Amino acid sequence: MRFINAAPNNAMQPTALYSMDIYEVHSRKDDRGVELISDRLPFGRLWYGETNAASNAIDYAKFRSHDVMIPVYDQAGDVIETHEHRASSTDGERKT
Repeated sequence: MRFINAAPNNAMQPTALYSMDIYEVHSRKDDRGVELISDRLPFGRLWYGETNAASNAIDYAKFRSHDVMIPVYDQAGDVIETHEHRASSTDGERKT
């Protein structure tokens, strides 16, 4: 998924466009790690099964994309945290 954000178009200001890759981290239903899901991945999803699986999935998504948003979902499908990483940012990462 690519997310395109456009600033409001004003006659005095140019429109700023940027795109952001979206990755999702989902807990597996069989409790065997997490899946990293995105259409930016060659096969659509990756399975992480080690003890720090969610952290490794988030780090991999940040490595693959310059501007990325990564929501992390629990087994009920609720977002429990969101990571955002922008290459042009001075502080690097913002966690909400």
